[in-house]
Amino acid sequence: MNYKSFSKIAGISAIALIAAMHATDVSAQYVIGTDQQVDFNATVDNTITVAVTPGTFGTIAAMNSTAVGDTATAVLPAAVGPQVLVDDHSTGFGTAAQALIVGEDANPGTAAEVVVTNAFDAEEMFVTFSTCANLTNGTETFVLDDITTSMAGTPYDCTTPMTTGHTFTTAGGGFTFQVGASITTDGLADVAYPDGVYTGSVQMQITY
Repeated sequence: MNYKSFSKIAGISAIALIAAMHATDVSAQYVIGTDQQVDFNATVDNTITVAVTPGTFGTIAAMNSTAVGDTATAVLPAAVGPQVLVDDHSTGFGTAAQALIVGEDANPGTAAEVVVTNAFDAEEMFVTFSTCANLTNGTETFVLDDITTSMAGTPYDCTTPMTTGHTFTTAGGGFTFQVGASITTDGLADVAYPDGVYTGSVQMQITY
């Protein structure tokens, strides 16, 4: 027998055994009845991927009124695909009720779309909203209100803090939903709204 080779093999085996014991936290010696530390750990992953396609009310015509209670509203449903707005007509210029919002059917609205990915699989998640910013062109304003989703849940009125979020359950770590809203004339100027793009927003939070 080659004792030199045997010693080398035995030495390597002993090192491997010690490494294995340390890798699995096996204690070589333990006195019965004494304390033995048992460790725990957790890996936190709070990061998901959220892609948002902005919603649009499409192309509209709008006029304001300063008559008390005379406003016009357009509702953008939280649904997939083009959304033709329900017109809110006036009764004629110079009358007591002249506020209006009328959508161009050839350029309809589209709800905002939210695509969630890289979340935990088959997990319930909650969507809440806060802090609305009215749609404005820098001068005139549409009041943003009634934030809705394609999930069940009470609309957010842009004023009262939400106590319960809209819920969904992920599939393969993902989920897609739509967000809708309404806009209302602000009643501050008895004129037609100037042409141009009006922008606003609402803040969204997604949690497990």
